[in-house]
Amino acid sequence: MQTAKRLIDEGRLGRVTFMRLRQAHDWGGAPEVRGAFGSRAASGGGTLLDNGCHMMDLARHFGGDVSSISARMATLKFDIEVEDTSIATLDFKGGGFASVENAWTATGWEESFAVYGTEGALECSNRLGKPRLRFVNREFGFGQWGQTDETWYDFATPDNAHVRSVVAFVQSIQSGAPVVCTGEDGRESVRLVLGGYESARTGLPVRW
Repeated sequence: MQTAKRLIDEGRLGRVTFMRLRQAHDWGGAPEVRGAFGSRAASGGGTLLDNGCHMMDLARHFGGDVSSISARMATLKFDIEVEDTSIATLDFKGGGFASVENAWTATGWEESFAVYGTEGALECSNRLGKPRLRFVNREFGFGQWGQTDETWYDFATPDNAHVRSVVAFVQSIQSGAPVVCTGEDGRESVRLVLGGYESARTGLPVRW
């Protein structure tokens, strides 16, 4: 994600027009949702809140502030009080759109994102093995529809974002290093999730 953000900021994608963000799983094949996650009173929401808050944060990280959200959700697999499947569409204030897809009904485990721009695209997923970042563009001009120039990024560091985030937070306390994600970022992520619930309830987009 850091490499993707750098490429976006460097203008390698041109103007970002659309992105797709997905986090989905099936509770490891468990027949029931674990713990209190299925209780509305205990958890506050389902997969849109549980998984979607991370994807909303990533959407803002890549695309900036959001001007509206439209969402749909349903409970399709588990006997629970909250949604187990959701999809939301975001409009960015700076232009462009995003699709945020979350589910507790997707067999296996997936974390993925794709960012498309006028000059290039980024794609990354753990669905088919170790995550690799793919950058495609047409540096050498027009070719076949599916024939593009491509660059692959492989990462040697251990892929343990939880540990790295805790270390970064401790360093911010001990030495005053800047935090990776601010309190305002967290608030905005939750605001988008709550806007998604309101949109799903009314059938209308929520705008800011």
